[in-house]
Amino acid sequence: MIGVLMYMKNNDKKRFLPFYDKIPEKFRDFIIKKYRPFLSEKNENDDILYITLPLVYGEKKSNYEKWYNTIYNTLEKLNEFDITGVVLPEDDVFYSPVNVFRGRTINSLMAFETAKKCLKIKNKDIQKSEFVVIDGNEKFTDICLKSLVENVNYLSVLTDREYFFDEIKEFAESERGLIINTFSNPKNQILKDADVIMNCSSDMENQDYYYKRNSVYIDIVKNHGKSLRIIRKREDMLIVDGIGIKTDTGFFKSSLYEAKKYDENKIFRKYFDIYEDFYEAYSVLKDENAHVSSLYFMDKNIL
Repeated sequence: MIGVLMYMKNNDKKRFLPFYDKIPEKFRDFIIKKYRPFLSEKNENDDILYITLPLVYGEKKSNYEKWYNTIYNTLEKLNEFDITGVVLPEDDVFYSPVNVFRGRTINSLMAFETAKKCLKIKNKDIQKSEFVVIDGNEKFTDICLKSLVENVNYLSVLTDREYFFDEIKEFAESERGLIINTFSNPKNQILKDADVIMNCSSDMENQDYYYKRNSVYIDIVKNHGKSLRIIRKREDMLIVDGIGIKTDTGFFKSSLYEAKKYDENKIFRKYFDIYEDFYEAYSVLKDENAHVSSLYFMDKNIL
């Protein structure tokens, strides 16, 4: 079972506390935290526990400390429940006793499909497009490369650990005749020529001015600070940090789809935990005809 954390609506207020809006905020928050920190409702059809928080949309921006503490306390309490993990109402990073699904593994597995959709919007030929993956010393770089290697003709990696990619470079050359370039200097012309930049790094290094005009920036790891900085400067670029997945069983944002696959499928769960076999995990998605149907930035649909 997975937990989906949601914001409350006006009609939820009285479920938390009678005369919710008339009680002083500090006293109200104290009572709620002590006696009813969240509301929960089980849906037997999809094995999801829907959790309503004593928060409203927009409170993350207006009172981040309260927003963060409320969710953190909820995660602590949910550790006592029989759940495999949770999906947050808005993306953020939490050190949690339960799994928090942010959709980054699904984003990585579907990297090529996402890029294909983005390039179609930009009216670019995918066979002629040049791809650069920005390495972040995590598994997501490797997953992205495996998603791309059999489908693109120009592929490079910006990394300070070039030796790490020897195996996939050998595979790409022997199986497809594809030469994967690795380079460590962001001023390299390879980055400046890239039509698609896939970010797998959490650093804030300023490479914004090197990006090609009308290029695509796909933020696999959801480095929001850097993505926001880029979008403020580069209105010509298409910037994406999340996807919507359409399958035989319905539509899901990548974070919820990731949670459902982890909860339901042993192969996907094993991959999520130890990342051993890309093709087995990818086949789980393809078996139910999963494809990218929409694009998101900062949890807002952009297409």
